[in-house]
Amino acid sequence: MQLNLTAGQALSDLAITLTPQASISGRVVDDDCDIWTHGGVKLFRSVRKQGRRQLENAGGGDVNDRGDFRIADLAPGKYYVVAEPDSGWQSRFRSASSDGLLSQPTWYPGSLDVEAATPVILTDGQDLASLEVRLRRGAVRNIRGHLAGLNQIPKAPGQGPFGAPRLSASRANSLSEGNSYSGTIQADGSFEVTAVPPGVYQLRVDQGFFPRVVLGDESVQVDDRDVRDVVISLQPPRSIKGKITIEGDKTVDVSKLYILLDSDQHQTPQEDGSFVFEQLGVGPHRIDVNGKRGDDVYLKTVRFGDTEPQNGTFSLTGGAEGSLELIVSTRGARVTGTVQRTAAKRTVEVVLIPDTNDGEKREFLTRQAILDQNDFFTIHAIPPGSYSLYAAQDVPQGAWSDPEFLQEVATKGVKLQLGEGETKSIEVPVLSKAVVGPLLSRLGIE
Repeated sequence: MQLNLTAGQALSDLAITLTPQASISGRVVDDDCDIWTHGGVKLFRSVRKQGRRQLENAGGGDVNDRGDFRIADLAPGKYYVVAEPDSGWQSRFRSASSDGLLSQPTWYPGSLDVEAATPVILTDGQDLASLEVRLRRGAVRNIRGHLAGLNQIPKAPGQGPFGAPRLSASRANSLSEGNSYSGTIQADGSFEVTAVPPGVYQLRVDQGFFPRVVLGDESVQVDDRDVRDVVISLQPPRSIKGKITIEGDKTVDVSKLYILLDSDQHQTPQEDGSFVFEQLGVGPHRIDVNGKRGDDVYLKTVRFGDTEPQNGTFSLTGGAEGSLELIVSTRGARVTGTVQRTAAKRTVEVVLIPDTNDGEKREFLTRQAILDQNDFFTIHAIPPGSYSLYAAQDVPQGAWSDPEFLQEVATKGVKLQLGEGETKSIEVPVLSKAVVGPLLSRLGIE
């Protein structure tokens, strides 16, 4: 909630409504329906990031001596439940099983793949009980290979003992980090990822934490035998130089602009517009430029070497060479206006969403604003294009990048076309909580 106070103003009778938390409980059984007591359960929350549906760890816990679990203090929304057997216990007591099969991490109600799992949708204060996850057994394989160029990778600066490269194998096109396995890397560059179920995996080598630098990756198919002789070519982190060029109002101070790279690096350019980003991995990387609050600057064009990448994204894969040229226009469009209220005064958010089927582009170009005390809003620095404008109460962030939600509310916004430097004043109808709430519950959006 945003509050705008004037000098000497006293605000009283402010009410903050708390949402009752929910819980999930149940039990884990093996493939013979006997209780399983050696392992734990994790929850993953369905969210949208960079235009893609992903799963985000939302907590978990161990099962007790009766195979039972309970996870509480959960916000409403859509969750995926996975039971994970204790691999150490299985290696000691089940490794000699006659069929060579072991119990695998299994998604509710009994799937080895999250894509085939059944989501659980929780409402405010719900106590969902009696879930049963039936563990599935399967063969596991090993992935072995070599990292080419490992001896040329320096330790990540400032990372101490944690600066060495790390290897992970993630299920390709998977929603979840729960389908990721860690590997071991030897000094000679050989590596191994053990106990991996069949499937397509993306092997990735990275290092550091802030920022996390990707050094190389490779895709492999795991079938009915171990995968051997995989080669992952590594590329040392390197610096990328760039320059910002202003198109439009030349009085704009380029050194006051703000460059954002990915989600963890940012800087301001020099007075001549030049900048350098250090220690970049292969990518892909996304770049954007913001001006001061109220400015109408937007990143119009990105050039990297001889290419013009889309949506502000570029990659250094394969040792791609070149410098970055960022062309920033000072003639971004602007939308101002008020809302049409049909309900009691509540916090209302105004959202401007580009008309595109590209989820990554949609999330990148979405603009948001909160009404002031006079029900007035302004959205600055909008790139030219076709948009839909919405005003709504109590809509979570992830909903505005969810295609199902947008399809449901498509007729409830205002369509508009914006040209460069154009300003439009709009009155927007409010999507009330009474309308949005049931829709969010049905779609399982938290």
